[in-house]
Amino acid sequence: MEHTLTTEPDAAPLVVKAAGFVADRIRSAVAANGTFTCAVSGGQTPWLMLTELAEHDLPWSSVEIYQVDEAVPLRPNPNGPPMLLLRAVRDEAHRFAVTYHRTRRRIRLREEVEAATDAGG
Repeated sequence: MEHTLTTEPDAAPLVVKAAGFVADRIRSAVAANGTFTCAVSGGQTPWLMLTELAEHDLPWSSVEIYQVDEAVPLRPNPNGPPMLLLRAVRDEAHRFAVTYHRTRRRIRLREEVEAATDAGG
């Protein structure tokens, strides 16, 4: 997909263009996959775009739109699958880092011992 940056003097024409763009994507996705899912940022402009989008004749029963807002704190289940995956990734990254640093320290110590032996020998 090719992207083009469009600027508008105010939100009104942008809202109309964005709603048309999303409507086209909804139609294409539903035709190809039977469903359309997207996430929109918080703020005024996305909501204006969604209001405009609601005026389009679209297969709404096949559309899922999520509002994403970084200000909403996450309170995941501490024993749920996402947290277990996050812990596993964290633990593996830690294991890798510790192994790497131990290996580097072993190599450095060996080189220092060899250098001291060569210098003293």
